[in-house]
Amino acid sequence: MVSEGIILKDDGVVECIKKEAKKLLVKGPEEWSLETLNTKRYFITDALEDFIGCSNRGEEIFIANTLAELASEFVLRTNRKWMGASKWTVRSLRKYDEEFTKQLIGLSKKNCASSFACIKPLFVKSASGSCPLASQ
Repeated sequence: MVSEGIILKDDGVVECIKKEAKKLLVKGPEEWSLETLNTKRYFITDALEDFIGCSNRGEEIFIANTLAELASEFVLRTNRKWMGASKWTVRSLRKYDEEFTKQLIGLSKKNCASSFACIKPLFVKSASGSCPLASQ
């Protein structure tokens, strides 16, 4: 908001803040540590296992939501892209990778026949080409 907003009144400091905000947006978020990457991989794997093993439609909906959030965060952050919440998450994903976004949105239990095989390819481009579930 700061970098894209219209300055209504400035005594000389707002333009400087606006320039700094633009630099931060372009730079992207800080790179995750190996420990953070491994923690995120663990939670994605845990959610996937819950999703695949789920037989309750209500639970499946909420697990799918968690999985979508975790996957989106992982892909965007490992590629040093900012993300938002709600509609801004999917907008950030589309801006980064339209094809990945289509695949993630289209993922459902019906078209996911073989455990992790359906989602692993979605992460191949993340984290310098490594798959977050490679240890599975």
